[in-house]
Amino acid sequence: MRKKGNTVLAGLIICLLLVFLAAAGKLFGAYLKYQKGDVSYEKLQEYVQEPEEEESPESEKEKEEPKNRYLEIDFAGLKAVNPDVIAWIQIPALDISYPVVQGKDRRYRELFEKCLPEMAEKIPA
Repeated sequence: MRKKGNTVLAGLIICLLLVFLAAAGKLFGAYLKYQKGDVSYEKLQEYVQEPEEEESPESEKEKEEPKNRYLEIDFAGLKAVNPDVIAWIQIPALDISYPVVQGKDRRYRELFEKCLPEMAEKIPA
């Protein structure tokens, strides 16, 4: 009787180990996809330049006020990658800086997925 209990316990442990390994494999696969997406976003950052800091004497009050600085974006280069790029969104507080695409129908999503599949997985449809 005791031998049967040990066999069931061993079988249960093996099943749980297999479930754990499958879950770990899925998580690792998701991690690799996000890594590819990050690489794609880094490639797109080549089309974006931060505005240069202006060196000028300012009063203390002017230094405290944040200046609105806009990114310089090479839309011609971005449109060469994907012709449906219409804008760039940047939210510094959330560390968001991505291109915005829009098409006439779902075709833009398919084109985007074909050109940059790693990025398309991160963006909701």
